Amino acid sequence: MESRRHRAQISNFGTRLDVVTDKRRHYDQVLKKYERLDWVSKLKSHTSCVNAVTFSKNGGRWLASGGDDLRILLWDMHETKIAKPSHTFTGPTRNIFELAFTANNSYLLCGGVDSAIRRYDFQRIGISSDPDPVHTFRSHRQSIRGLAPHISNDELYMTASEEGRLFYHDTRTSEPVGHLISRQGWVGVQFHPRLEHLFLGATERGRGKITLFDVRKCFGQGVDADDKEIMRYATQPLGNKPVSSNLCDIAFDRTGESTGNVFATVSQGHFPTVYTLSDPYPIAVCTAERLPSGEAVKPTERTYRNSCTIKHVSFGGPPPSSIPNSASDTLFSPESDQYLATGSDDFRGYVWRIPSSSYLLAKREEMEDETHDWSPPKGRYGYVLSALDDIMHVPVTLDQPACRLGGHQSIVNTARWHPVLPRIATCGIE
Repeated sequence: MESRRHRAQISNFGTRLDVVTDKRRHYDQVLKKYERLDWVSKLKSHTSCVNAVTFSKNGGRWLASGGDDLRILLWDMHETKIAKPSHTFTGPTRNIFELAFTANNSYLLCGGVDSAIRRYDFQRIGISSDPDPVHTFRSHRQSIRGLAPHISNDELYMTASEEGRLFYHDTRTSEPVGHLISRQGWVGVQFHPRLEHLFLGATERGRGKITLFDVRKCFGQGVDADDKEIMRYATQPLGNKPVSSNLCDIAFDRTGESTGNVFATVSQGHFPTVYTLSDPYPIAVCTAERLPSGEAVKPTERTYRNSCTIKHVSFGGPPPSSIPNSASDTLFSPESDQYLATGSDDFRGYVWRIPSSSYLLAKREEMEDETHDWSPPKGRYGYVLSALDDIMHVPVTLDQPACRLGGHQSIVNTARWHPVLPRIATCGIE
């Protein structure tokens, strides 16, 4: 029986997206360039679900992909027609869920359900065809849910696992520098993209939470994460009916002078949610009640949903220098990533355009209720940090995606922006 080949896809976002006052004209331009052309390349070689894709640093020449067939495939984005992977790494014994290149592409890191962290020597690509890792770390006991390379040092990285331990590694030492313990189990970790001593950690069990930490103050042997928090963020939405959500992934914005001021989460049972680093409450929730054209989604039509698989989220978009000055600069900041992308259960990827954090903060509503019987406006979501809060914060609802990414035949797990080119890589169950 011939095996079905599974794939990652590369979608082209166009070379430039003009900022215009007329929103309908803007979305029409996107639709003409994008929804009519579902994809640019389909990279076919995997033989099962693809759960993770990531681009290399410093130009994004390489795309690494991994999933349920236990292989990590390396694709060369400089090739005119990508017919096959340039290299294959092996070693994982169960499904792959996390991939990450280190700051200067010295190593490729891999983690997944087998609880092992594998480090591959990327500098030997083209010199050696050895597919095996140069080091395997086996102190985690459950699935790996987070890999965070240091922003400048290839020898430093963090790993997070569902068993509740977050390790800080230095490849120059035989043992990790230290580890942080959470009773809730880790589901994500991310270094701040500009301030190397700060990082976000996400936990899932119970009510789940996102916390800001300082590397200089929190690592030792078995330090309790609750004792080292700098800031905790509100993660459990309050709706018109009960909402049950579980965190899947976190991501910082990447570019501009405001780098690291904004981050986003994606959760099972809820919608992608946007925060600023200095505020514990969300500033935006990304839904999809409307089509990119502005028309309402028909009741019979499927739209964004995340209930079946672990999703990944990423910021990206045209570089700030390509965005001209206009009256809408107060709405869309020229100093940060403009777009947020993730996958969906309806066989599509979704991209939202994110207004500036100052605009979203100004539009966020606050509601007081001394009885704490919180009820947000219909169709919107509110957030409190604890039952003792006297104010519920209601973030802006961005209900109209900029575009939807077609071409897949099953659930899309991941959408990753290329660091330089106006392209997005998506992958999923098909």
